Amino acid sequence: MTDRFSSPPPCARDSLAQSHRSCTLLAHVVWSTDRRMPVLGRRFEPWLRDMLTAKAIEAGSRLLGIGVADDHVHSLLRFASTATLAAVVQRLKGASS
Repeated sequence: MTDRFSSPPPCARDSLAQSHRSCTLLAHVVWSTDRRMPVLGRRFEPWLRDMLTAKAIEAGSRLLGIGVADDHVHSLLRFASTATLAAVVQRLKGASS
């Protein structure tokens, strides 16, 4: 089992960027498949990256990177101070299931 890391496509304008930002909130979030079943693979990586990028934006965050293994997903998120980690993770995990 190997982890792979890929970055989502760059956006023309980062909606989370602010000229007077006082803090940067980053989270490394990992979740696994049900009973750690090895059902993910390289073929799911582009779909997961695109879908999680869109869902992260909807939740007020930005997906900076994703790593997909056979039985788990790693994501690196930057989110606005108005977004809660719980709400962002709930949206990402719900969409990916």
